[in-house]
Amino acid sequence: MVQLTLSLLFISVMFFAALVPALVVWLPALGVWPSYYMRPLRQIATVLSLPAGLLMFILWPNMLGLVTLILIAFGALLPVALRPWNVIRALDKTEHHQAADLPANSEVLAASINDQAIAWPVRLVIARHIINDTLVLSGGDSLPLLAIWCAACDAGLVYQREIDGQTLSFEVMGMYRRNMIIRDRETGSIWQQATGECLMGHYIGRQLEPVGGERLPWAAWQQRHPDTLLALEAADARRSLVSNDLMVKMFSGTQHFATPGTYRGPEKLPLHESVIGLATQGAARAYPLRLLEEHRDIEDSVGTTLVHLTYDPDSQAIHVVDRKTGQPLRWERHWWLGWSEFYPHTTVYRA
Repeated sequence: MVQLTLSLLFISVMFFAALVPALVVWLPALGVWPSYYMRPLRQIATVLSLPAGLLMFILWPNMLGLVTLILIAFGALLPVALRPWNVIRALDKTEHHQAADLPANSEVLAASINDQAIAWPVRLVIARHIINDTLVLSGGDSLPLLAIWCAACDAGLVYQREIDGQTLSFEVMGMYRRNMIIRDRETGSIWQQATGECLMGHYIGRQLEPVGGERLPWAAWQQRHPDTLLALEAADARRSLVSNDLMVKMFSGTQHFATPGTYRGPEKLPLHESVIGLATQGAARAYPLRLLEEHRDIEDSVGTTLVHLTYDPDSQAIHVVDRKTGQPLRWERHWWLGWSEFYPHTTVYRA
């Protein structure tokens, strides 16, 4: 009876410690504190449980003792083998090409900063989820950039990865609120992909500055920015556990399921419908991509801002501008489940 009780205790502790990250995914009301604070506790549980399992097998060299030892060892190895930053490995080394041979219809995630344009192949960003890159501006200054993808909400964004003069490098942490969360290696802080906000850690409450994230075919971007750079994976970059092509195929399955979020409003659109999201002056509005592709030209207002959206069927490029000033407005492309999660009071454009 003593052996059975101890076996169940150590096995339960080990597997609870191993499965803590799943709590954040499936119980978002808990917040991200389990991922942040439970990491050292998981390590302690691993260090204590393995010797305990071995000692139990020495004291009770029977089948129950052997099964207990095997299960504890499996529970200890599970979080090591399934560490998100090992399974989906961030790309830290890229090569920038000015005359890159990329198929014209290949989608890119792009940004233009101070007249210097750069793009990343969407397939590469999907496979790696995180690209820690650096753009050399025309004046010679270097700008650390983060090209980041969330397969759970089909959204790619570009942020400046520098806070208070400190350059941060990121890696995949897990999921929270139907969206990827990431961790910076320098401070261990946890950040939200969709908003760039630090949720827990040294920089809590701070936000990464968004600098782009337009998604369009390579030919359309190159036509608009003839001198654009294209960032590709460096030949000596650290590889993921599986090939980039296989990663892309695996993540294509995310369109068939959704994890829980905190949004409790009405689902005004199907969860996996693509929308163009605009947020300005405290107001947010979602434009179903199918309507924009159908009408090609939409004049509307978001709060007090008059907006003009256009879609070019030939280049598949989307333009969003302020109708008063003619200046381009920042927009994001998400599935509805991602946009509504972080803009719960959003309205939806109806033709």
